[in-house]
Order: sequence, then C-alpha cells, then structure tokens
Amino acid sequence: MIEKQSLIIVCVFSLLMQVSTSQAETVVTAVQGKCVCMDLADPCTADTVQTDARLRTRSSDNTNYKSWLQFDLNAVYAAHPDMKGQIQSAMLTFTGTADNTQPKLYVVNGLNDAAGMENWNPATLTWNNAPGNNIADSTLDPSVTTANLYTGTIQPGDGVTDSRSTSGLVSFLNTDSDGLVTFIMTPGWTTYFYNAGSNHPPTLTLSMIPGAYYKTYFVAPDGNDTTGDGSIGSPYQTIGKAVGEVSEGDTIYLRGGTHNYAEAITISSSINGAPDAPITMQNYQDEPVILDFSGQPYESGYPGIRLNGDYWHFKGFTVQHTDSTAINVTGSHNILERLVTVDNGDTGLNLYAPASYNQVINCDSSFNYDPEENGQDADGFGAKGPTGGETSLGPGNVFRSCRSWNNSDDGFDFWWAGNGVRVENCRAWSNGENVWGDPDFTGNGNGFKLGQGGGEHVLIRCLAYNQSNKGFDLNRSTTDATGVTLYHCTGVQNLADNFRFLNPTTGAVHVLRNNVSYGGTETIGTLIVNSHNTWNTGFSVSASDFASLDANGLDGPRAPDGGLPKLSFMRPFTGSALIDVGMDVGLDYEEAGPDLGAYEWLAGDCAADGVIDAVDLECLAMNWLLTECGVCDGADFDGNTDVNLNDFVSLAHNWLKAIE
Repeated sequence: MIEKQSLIIVCVFSLLMQVSTSQAETVVTAVQGKCVCMDLADPCTADTVQTDARLRTRSSDNTNYKSWLQFDLNAVYAAHPDMKGQIQSAMLTFTGTADNTQPKLYVVNGLNDAAGMENWNPATLTWNNAPGNNIADSTLDPSVTTANLYTGTIQPGDGVTDSRSTSGLVSFLNTDSDGLVTFIMTPGWTTYFYNAGSNHPPTLTLSMIPGAYYKTYFVAPDGNDTTGDGSIGSPYQTIGKAVGEVSEGDTIYLRGGTHNYAEAITISSSINGAPDAPITMQNYQDEPVILDFSGQPYESGYPGIRLNGDYWHFKGFTVQHTDSTAINVTGSHNILERLVTVDNGDTGLNLYAPASYNQVINCDSSFNYDPEENGQDADGFGAKGPTGGETSLGPGNVFRSCRSWNNSDDGFDFWWAGNGVRVENCRAWSNGENVWGDPDFTGNGNGFKLGQGGGEHVLIRCLAYNQSNKGFDLNRSTTDATGVTLYHCTGVQNLADNFRFLNPTTGAVHVLRNNVSYGGTETIGTLIVNSHNTWNTGFSVSASDFASLDANGLDGPRAPDGGLPKLSFMRPFTGSALIDVGMDVGLDYEEAGPDLGAYEWLAGDCAADGVIDAVDLECLAMNWLLTECGVCDGADFDGNTDVNLNDFVSLAHNWLKAIE
C-alpha cells in the first residue's frame, strides 16, 4: 500500500461568513473547512500533487481519483437558526487555474448524514476508510451518498469561476441535520482548482427569503387539538394549542365563526416574535371571528387574552363576554389592529405595566361594564399602572384611530400610567351612560381621562362627544410633575366640561393649542399654557362653523382598510371662523394655516367628509343645478360669491391636486 502521507493532501481553513440582509433575502457565504484528495493506485507524482496541494479530480475509467470537501455550517446556523432546513437557494463556486487549457468537467456528489461519517479526519483518511468510497470498484457507495447533485464545467483560464445552483443541491443541504456537509468530487475530465491556501478557495453560498420558512397554523371552532395538525384542512380547536407551537415569524389564522372559551388564553413572556418577524394572530381572509368567553365562571376575574409576550400582531377579531378585561397586554412591541372588544366585564383593551412600545390601531371598544363594581372600572381602552406607582407602564405606547363608546366608566383611562401615552385621531362618545339599568351605577363617564401618576400624554386630533361627565379631563394629574399636551382636539356637548384642566400643584406644564369646545363648558386653570383655542380671547365658535352637528354614523362601519368612517360631523364648513387661524405646532395642515379642532377643512370637499373624490363633483353639480347658479354656501370654490361653471374648474383642480 502506498503510504498515507503520499496519498493525502490536507487543506484546513477557518469558517468565514459574509452576511447581507435586505427585504428580499438573507445571504450567507461559507468557505470550506477541510478537504482531501486521494488516488487509489497513484500518488499523482506526475501532477505534483504533494507539493501543488490543489483540490482536484482526475479522469479515469473507474473514477479512482476523488476529492472530499467539507463545510462546517454550524456557525452559520447559530447566527441564522431559521435557515437550517429552510434554505431557498444554494450555490457552490469553484475557481480554475492556468492549467486549464480546455473546458474541464467535474461531478459534485453528497455524503448523506450517518453516525460518525461526517467526522472524517484529513490526517488519518485513507482510500479504504474514506466515507462513501466503494473500495471494491472505486465508485461511490449508493447507500450513503447522493450521486450527481450536479455536473459542472471549469472553462479555460486562470481565475475563471464556475458557480452552480440546483434544486438537487438545495434539497441535499436541507436534509442535513448536524451542520457538517461533505461533498465528494468525481471527475468528468481532468479538473484543476486553485489550491485551498490561495485567495480563491471553494465557497458555498446559502440564501433564504424571509417568511418563506415561517409556519402557519389554523384554528377553527370545529377543529380538534388531538387529531388536528394545524393545517387548513385539519385545524386545531383552541388558540392555546396553536400558541404552544409557534415561534417567531409564524402566523395563527382564526377561521370564521364563534370560538367558545371557558378560561383565559395566556401568551407567556417566553413566547415572542422578533422585530422583523412578529408572531401574527388574525382572522383568515376577512372571515368574521368572535372569541366568546361566556363560559368563564362569574366573578372569576378571568380576562379574555393575556398578552405577556413581545412582538405579536393581533388583527381582525372580536373578543366578547369575558368576566374581566377582554385583552390585557403587559408585553412590548406588539401591534393590536382592527380588534373589537364588546360586552366584557371590565376594560376592553388594556395596556398594563410594564407594557411598552405597543401600537393599538383602528380598534373599537364598546358596552363594557363591570357589574361587581357597578360600572366603576370598565373603560373602553386603558393604559395603566398599579395604584401607587409600584411599577410603571413603559414608554412608547400609542393609540391611533380608535373608537370608544357606551362603556360604563371612561372612554380612555390612563390611571397611574407613569409614562406618556400618545393618542391620535381617536373618538370617544356616550361613555358613562347607565344603559344596563344598574340602580347603584357609579361609572365616571369621561371621554379621555388623563389619570394620576404621571405621564407626558399627548393627544392629537381627538374627539370627545356627549360624555355623561367630562370630555377631556386632567383628572388628578394636577399633582404630577409631568405635563399633558392636547393639540387640535374637539370637545362637544359633554355634560360636565368639554375640557377640564385645573392648575397643577407642581411644576408640570400642561399645554392646550388649537382645540375646539362647542355646546359645553371649559374649566381651565390660569397656570395652563393655552392659546388659539375657541375659549381664548379673539376666537368664537357657532353652529354655522360646522358642516354638520349630526353625530349619526360615529359607530358606523369602518373603511375597507380599517380607517374611521368619513363624516361631516364637526368638520369646519366653508367660510368657518375655525379655518387657518390655528397656531403651527408642527403638524401637517392644509391651505394658509392650521385649522382649529380635530379636522382640517379641504378646499373642494363639497361633501365635507374629509376626502376629495367624485362625490364632491356630484355634490357641486347638485348645488349648482338646485340654485341655478345662484349663491350656495359650500359650492363657491373660486371665492367670487357665485356658483357657476368656474367652480367646477376650481373643484376639479383641487380634486386632481388631492389625488396626486
């Protein structure tokens, strides 16, 4: 036998990784870890194998010259755990030398996973013990190898590369279980590669498309947790079962119908998504989904859903009839979108300490009532910490385009929050009305109650209408050191005050700018920083300033994208004293300056619904025809006091400008 030293050429390299991440894919390139070339009968003296140290194959009838090449991908998988078994594409690259004077073929084969086979040592490998080598006839052993992953060709020239990506190569890599991948190179024609010590060792490039490897699970009222596998054809019955299966990036689809529960659904703090791969739980293809907790024991204190995890995305379902809070969130970086909480035994949707950086978007909460406390605690939305401030709500929580109505206590309540909450384009109305006939009813009935316990809350373009108490209430925040800011909010016909901001007893600075109060009173302390509000000197407001005082439709269906319904209620009317007289507070506005109140007047918005579209052309045409080109408020868009063809031109211009 020829000595091993004359048969073995050892090439040892450290694993290198180059990672690039984009919206399309994650790409990882690994450089070989070890290689060896062997010949059954000849040490290839003529090819100076011993000194040249090149990875090569050589042509022969019985493929008796082979190269073994291994990549250790464990470091790659440690950095990208979701890539293992989920590779979308793979490319193996070899580089030729000047010795190639004609195209040279080579065949790439794979060594299958088996106990001990991947642990070959270049220093001790021989022709007889080489994994996958059939020593009887010098071919590959078909029982342990995957033959012909692909055939490549090195073209003539020094430094010419050959890169191949095939489905067979991808499939082979995805079956790997130990992170060690061995390729066995057999000849087509004599093939030379740069030796492993050069600047061009073989490389293996792997890529995955984000989301392609994520899993989906289905939950249906008629599913089965025992026999179901979570597929659309064999769904689970309970959300809890699916929650126990998910990991980051996965989706739980809820099928349409009523899902009945007798206990709370708890998502623990150990089940989390990731910043770029949240876990989603949503209704499937707009199917109406109701999670009904009528089966919970009375006075059990069970909520509907406890969301203690991070990076979850809830979307598109209703939670009703819980004994306590419908959805209670203590986790962070979650998105709660297009949810409905109705007829629950406490607050509909509550962010509770230490919850932080959560977004509540396009959600509705109504008719929540806590009979144990005679309506004292059930708010539409809450962002709270425990009384006394033992722990605080975290920063970064946002409510956007949410509606709260007919809840027994308050629309929005930020009791002992400790950190500021931002509220944008939200509406609260008719909270605190005793629609349950409770003889001992104690609901507070505020639209936006800004609590006690601190928090630099910011409210922008919010509406409070027809509360049984106050619209916007500083509440007990007069003793807190942090200030509250209200920009462009509208309070209408709230029973006690539209706005109540008493003087702070600390150094807190509360700021009110560009707000509208109509059909009610205001109690504003002398230490409150406020100007450009309708109650300030130089401003006045009357019914004629608004396109409509009819609140019908506030609880109407949302837009297809989940947005608030477009209404004329409390929008400035053409010629209103509210237009362009506000203070620039850094928010977008139309025309010459900011308008007062929650809504901006739009030139050309004849229908006064907050959007310029074909309805406005119809509106203008109707006004023009009815008045036979006479004066018509709201239709004179060119400002010459006559309604005529020029107004169509003006409106069309505004319409096209808005569409652009």
